[in-house]
Amino acid sequence: MRLLLYTGILVLGLLGACKEKVMSDRFLSFRYAQTGCSDPWPAGGNDSATGTLVRAYLDSLGLAPVSIEIRADGVAELCNACSCKTGKRIYVSTLYQESLIRRYADIGFERLPD
Repeated sequence: MRLLLYTGILVLGLLGACKEKVMSDRFLSFRYAQTGCSDPWPAGGNDSATGTLVRAYLDSLGLAPVSIEIRADGVAELCNACSCKTGKRIYVSTLYQESLIRRYADIGFERLPD
């Protein structure tokens, strides 16, 4: 009787451990180095406004961001051209869809490792 009980527990444990992660449960993460004024969305006056504008832009392209975060963890370039990096990076997470990888890359986002 104990052997049957232990065997049942072992089998249930192995079945639970073998559960595969469904692709739709995964996320893709991207990063974009913010520029002085050449980003594809309008400039915001602060990080909160910029995040709102980035979300609206990505939504308009059908890119469905789940989360957007702005961090000052990049290297600022000491120049005044529109293409100069501000030192801020925009991080975006979205549900995993293979087609989104290329679309985010086309607008300047870099995919982060899983």
